[in-house]
Amino acid sequence: MSRGMVKWNAFNALIDQGERLAQLKIDRQRVAKPHLSMQQKEQLDEILATAMQTKCCVDVTYYDNGFFNQVVGVITTLNEIDRSIKINRQVYDIKQITNIVISEEQSF
Repeated sequence: MSRGMVKWNAFNALIDQGERLAQLKIDRQRVAKPHLSMQQKEQLDEILATAMQTKCCVDVTYYDNGFFNQVVGVITTLNEIDRSIKINRQVYDIKQITNIVISEEQSF
């Protein structure tokens, strides 16, 4: 190994360390998935059914890999067998949904 390679190996370690630190920072921001009670699950099911019947715009909060995300749109499909919904051409697992709000202002 040439002297030049040995000289720069220490800097390679710093580059790898930066990537690891960035990943640790992301991992620290992750939260545990909340457990919904039976009553909360029933309320979500009722809201889903209402939103599907009325074709109202909904604001859905869902859990994904340690983070909460939101999607706004109209539920176009409710699959009770797979327990999933489709909003804006994207499929979401009902088990991951933590909150649904129906927007009374916008209906389609």
